[in-house]
Amino acid sequence: MLERERRKGRHHGDLNRVGSTLDDQRTIGAAIGSLVSFLAAVLLCWVVSYWPAIWLTPKSGAQWMSVALAACAIPGFVNVWLAGLGKIRNPLVGMWIQMGLRVAVVIATVLVVKAVWPQIGIREFYGWLIGFYLCTMGLEVWLFRKSIVPAKSVQDQNRQSN
Repeated sequence: MLERERRKGRHHGDLNRVGSTLDDQRTIGAAIGSLVSFLAAVLLCWVVSYWPAIWLTPKSGAQWMSVALAACAIPGFVNVWLAGLGKIRNPLVGMWIQMGLRVAVVIATVLVVKAVWPQIGIREFYGWLIGFYLCTMGLEVWLFRKSIVPAKSVQDQNRQSN
């Protein structure tokens, strides 16, 4: 009888590992889906903003608009990836990491632009930076919210089946 219980325990352990692997694959798939959605939305933001950037600043509008978008999209991309993987279990810690990354990259970009190109103003760069910061942050929140709801329903189903 003890042998049967031992085998049973190993069997459940194997099933838990298989379930964990499937959950990891689903999580990675969801993270990739969120990244693709984020990238598509960022590209749409760039396309929509291209002509106004050229109209406001004909010589370098698209260049500075692109720099502003990259300064906001790169940390957003990393944040969406981190949130999609679900490796950070504490939501408060995750929020601080994501907020810190986003703000650090934007502040570093502003400092570099201000130091190297002091003549750049709000029309060329800073206005776009503020707009894209808000836009990409909104995209992140939308994607996080979208990914949290299915994750909760899967967890509820797992609890009910156990």
